[in-house]
Amino acid sequence: MKRLFAFFAVFALPLFGLAAVGGPAQAQEPGPNGQIAFSRENPALGDSQTYIVNPDGSHEHLLHPGGGELPRWSPDGSKIAEPGNPTIYNADGSVYTTLPYPLPGFDPDTIFGCNVWSPDGTRLACEVLDDQHPERNGIYTFHFPDASDLVRVTTAPIDDIPADYSPDGSRIVFVRHDPARPASSDHALFVVNTNGPAASLVAQRGQDRAGPVPPAKRNARHLHDASGRHRPQASHGLADPRRKPGLGDTPAGVLDTRVV
Repeated sequence: MKRLFAFFAVFALPLFGLAAVGGPAQAQEPGPNGQIAFSRENPALGDSQTYIVNPDGSHEHLLHPGGGELPRWSPDGSKIAEPGNPTIYNADGSVYTTLPYPLPGFDPDTIFGCNVWSPDGTRLACEVLDDQHPERNGIYTFHFPDASDLVRVTTAPIDDIPADYSPDGSRIVFVRHDPARPASSDHALFVVNTNGPAASLVAQRGQDRAGPVPPAKRNARHLHDASGRHRPQASHGLADPRRKPGLGDTPAGVLDTRVV
């Protein structure tokens, strides 16, 4: 089954007109000298890869040789998490730790999209997708780095995609995607307390500024399940307008930066 996965969550927020996560070079860690983490398509690999670059474009380098996308800096700017990748990297590309996917109680084919850091860096929020047991789908959080204290935050009708924590860490903003609905109203923005269970709708379905992206504009992307196998995903095929078409860099609105 094709999913929009976490890419859709971060991309959708600027469409809803929320300044908290959208906009060119918007950062979790604000600062004029913040390094930028971004993903770029690599046709030879058949996947995207994560890069680090200074704001002035200097010292661009590959974080690690494998596939990766949607990198998110930890609040202290020392680590990077990517959804669908159990490895958490240090800023220099070395391995900080590997999360124990699958988490206890889940099947090996379950997809874990864990790249949303709590403000204090002690928890990660995850999109969990289990095709064999869809009743398990939803947003979960756990303690970082040992993946203990697993807490279920939402029960997804199809797919709930975390986007960010509130500044005090008490709530999570997320996109709820329901492909059973018409394309004009198959997503909506919600806020939920980190201890669940009730979520509040904060943007009406289909009421984003730009409107839904037509299916013809969506590409197939590849993400990893817990066993390391690639699984095709659907995502919005938009390129950074500052680059020449075809280079495949992640749009500016989903870049993440750190203070150095």
